[in-house]
Amino acid sequence: MVKQTNFRHIMLSPNEIRDEQQTEDAIREFRQKIIDGEDFATLARQNSDDPGSVVAGGDMDWINEGQLSSDMASVIDALDIDSLSEPFRTTNGWHIAEVMERRVTDLSTIYLRNQAEGSLRNRKFDLELQNWLIEIREEAFVELVD
Repeated sequence: MVKQTNFRHIMLSPNEIRDEQQTEDAIREFRQKIIDGEDFATLARQNSDDPGSVVAGGDMDWINEGQLSSDMASVIDALDIDSLSEPFRTTNGWHIAEVMERRVTDLSTIYLRNQAEGSLRNRKFDLELQNWLIEIREEAFVELVD
């Protein structure tokens, strides 16, 4: 049984154009816009610096316990469902996050299915590798010159 959290976030990283203070001010501004009624997903798509979630409107989907960095996990774990975090800093930049759902899921069948799939893939790979090596050996031409 694994604890999972479905959350979304907006991340801004300081860069050549925006220094640390400007980044913090911008993330605070986005938080206020969300509180005032703007759509979280639209703001995330237009502004987030996280390449992994920007297309999904900041949605991180279901994250297993232990998958997040400790600084991010401590904030996410403390949030109630449907509540927006205060801006917080991680090694990647400034974030605001919203927990959408939590659940405890039995991943044993998924784990077994993934193991079986990996085993079949490895077996198929080994077979194809052997066929390729045989083909290369048959096509090889060696001429001995005295």
